[in-house]
Formats: sequence, C-alpha cells, structure tokens
Amino acid sequence: MMPLITAAVSAAVFVLGFLFAIVCILMMLLILAQKPRGGGLSGAFGGGGGNAQSAFGSKTGEMLTWVTVAFFVGFILLAIALKWTIDGANTPATQVVTPASQPASTTPSDDDQSPSLRKATAPPDEG
Repeated sequence: MMPLITAAVSAAVFVLGFLFAIVCILMMLLILAQKPRGGGLSGAFGGGGGNAQSAFGSKTGEMLTWVTVAFFVGFILLAIALKWTIDGANTPATQVVTPASQPASTTPSDDDQSPSLRKATAPPDEG
C-alpha cells in the first residue's frame, strides 16, 4: 500500500510542478508584452492610439491586465498546492503513540542501567 501512495504523491508533485512551470513562463511572457501605463501589446496592435478598429479591439491592455491577474492567482494557488503536496510526502506514515496508561519516561530507571553505571550514579556511602 505504501508504494502506491508514494507513487501517487510523486505523480501529483510532477503534474503540479509541470503546471507551475507553464504558468510561470506564460506569466513572464504576459508581463513582458505589457508596457507601463497600458501602452504595451494594445499599442502594438493599434488599441493604444484610440483606434477602435484594431484586430483585438481597444481594450487589449485591460484584457492583458486581467489575464495577468488570473495567472498570478493560479501561480499562488499552485505554489500552495505544491507546498502541501511535498510536505505531505515527507511526513512519516506511522507514528509511535504511547498509551495514556503508560507515560513516556524521560529518565532511565534503575532496571535499565548496567551495574557499572548504577554504581557510578549511586550516592556515596556515608559510613
């Protein structure tokens, strides 16, 4: 059962990582296609000069802004999903749970110590 879970987590990390890389590349291209103050790609296609008869219309700059925002939201969500998936893969599958009736001891008892150690930790004789 454990190898099946590990394979599923590995596949999820691979798919999320691949989508994350694609979103990063597309977001970089979108940001580079824009110029400051809305004159980027809309100006290149005729929308920045007030010409409403361009191939993409006069609202190309606004559309690119909203697409960039959508890619940024996808970037954040994929980053969170990758973090949770990778952290879930690193947690131990089995954890040692001590029963409530037997609390865990932080100091070894006298039975657990060897005779030489017991002698070294025993109080000195006052006699």
